[in-house]
Amino acid sequence: MIKPIKEDGVDAAADLAWSTQESPETSSFPRYRSRNALREEFMKILKQPEGRLLGCWDGADLKGVLCLWIDTDSRYCEAICGICALGGDPAVYNEMSAHVASAFSGYEAVLAYPGENKAGAEAALAAGAEPFESSVSTRLAKADFKQGQSGGVNKLGKERFSEYAAFHDAAYPDYYWNAARIRDARDKWDVNVFMDGGKICGSVFTSTWDKDEAEIFGVAVDEKHKGRGIEARLITRACSEAFRAGKKSVVFFIDSDEPALLSAAEKCGFKPVSSYKSFRFRP
Repeated sequence: MIKPIKEDGVDAAADLAWSTQESPETSSFPRYRSRNALREEFMKILKQPEGRLLGCWDGADLKGVLCLWIDTDSRYCEAICGICALGGDPAVYNEMSAHVASAFSGYEAVLAYPGENKAGAEAALAAGAEPFESSVSTRLAKADFKQGQSGGVNKLGKERFSEYAAFHDAAYPDYYWNAARIRDARDKWDVNVFMDGGKICGSVFTSTWDKDEAEIFGVAVDEKHKGRGIEARLITRACSEAFRAGKKSVVFFIDSDEPALLSAAEKCGFKPVSSYKSFRFRP
């Protein structure tokens, strides 16, 4: 049975979710640094008007947890840490995946798992989701940062946002975080751009939501400038700003079909730590 978990059940939910993080075969994505980090995320979602924390129950026993961030205006929802199934139980993945497909019909709903979690992936596909994205998860600690060149890359000014918006939306035509949403949450994003001939030819946008860790969401360079080291310059600038702001680490999820971008990140000190696959239900 699937039913909501309220604040008095958050500790039990966090305990179960954290237990699944011990192995990539049973964990979901993203993986969290601690049980307390998971608990804080669950509490944050419960405080949002549309957020949901759901449990899969066998009688009085909690067997699975699903935390969903929901944007009703855009008809979009995303599993904050995938589906957490106690012991990697396929029955839990199947029941909760089917619930997402039925309860959020008409939404674009996204789930993600490490590549090793076969049961979660199979359940998503069986419930009607489609493979959406395959990426390499990389991480950079401040001590490992290799400071490189960042010439030509500067923070985006307000006066150029319209130009940036056109560049961003052309580079990410099917991405939730489009330019309009970044503009509406501008205080939570660092955006840097590479300029050539007075024109934006590359960009990097980085979230600053977490107090300890920044996340590079995307690096884009136009065709004319690819292969010229611009990606590394953009990544360098983003990391420099994050560490100056007091972040302890930076994460960057890189599409598996972008080896050049992975190479640029590794030059800056990023290290691959895992891989993941995303699945989405479409309206």
